[in-house]
Amino acid sequence: MFNRWQEKSWNGSDGMRKLIIYFSLKKIIILSIKDDGTNISTTRVGCGRAEYATGLAALFPENNYIGLDIKGARLWKGSLLSVEQGLNNTAFIRTKLQNLEDFFTPSEVKGIWITFPDPKPRESEAKLRLSGMRFMNIYKRLMPEGGKIYFKTDNIILFDHTLEVLTETSLGVTNLVYTHDLYQSELLAEHYGIQTTYEKTYLKLGEKINYLRFEFQKTDTVDS
Repeated sequence: MFNRWQEKSWNGSDGMRKLIIYFSLKKIIILSIKDDGTNISTTRVGCGRAEYATGLAALFPENNYIGLDIKGARLWKGSLLSVEQGLNNTAFIRTKLQNLEDFFTPSEVKGIWITFPDPKPRESEAKLRLSGMRFMNIYKRLMPEGGKIYFKTDNIILFDHTLEVLTETSLGVTNLVYTHDLYQSELLAEHYGIQTTYEKTYLKLGEKINYLRFEFQKTDTVDS
C-alpha cells in the first residue's frame, strides 16, 4: 500500500524533464504536461492551494502551468482540482525553490507568479524571500526575453523590499508596473479575477493588495 505523499520521477521525452506522480490510498493520479516544444510554461512558486495554477490552466488551455511547493498537502489539493476539472496542462513539483533549475532549462519558463509568499521578516531570513535577489537571479536564468514575473502580497514591507531589489542594475528589470492597491487600480484585470485563500482573508480584513509585473532584459551572464 502506498503512503499518501509518495512520489516518483523519470526523464521526459527531452531527457531532462522530471514528472511527478502523487499516490493516495485509493487511487493513482498522474499529472503530466504537454511537451511538444511549443507550449508556454508558466510556473507558480510556493503554489499554496494551486488557485493560480488551476485557474490559469482553465483559462488558457494552450499553455502549461506548473505549481511548485515543498508541502505535499498543498500539491495534493492542486492535483485533485486538476483531475476534477479535467485539466491536462497542469503539473506539480514538490521541491525547494532553490532547486528550480533542476526541473527547467534556461529560457524555458515564460512566466512566473509569486503570490502571497511568506514575508520572512527577519533579516537573517532575507535570502529565503521568494522575491529576493537570490531567487531573482534564478528566475532570470530560466526566462526568455519578454518573459514576465507577477507578484502579489498584502505585506507592504515585503513589497517595498521587492521594489528595492528590482532596482539592482545587474537584474536588468524593464517594463515594471506596480500598485499598492490592486483593487483600485487599472491593473486589476491582470490577475484574471483569481484569488488565493490568503487573499480572500486579507480582503475581508480590509487590507490592500500590492501587485507588480515586470520583465528581464536578457544578458549573456547572470549572477549565481
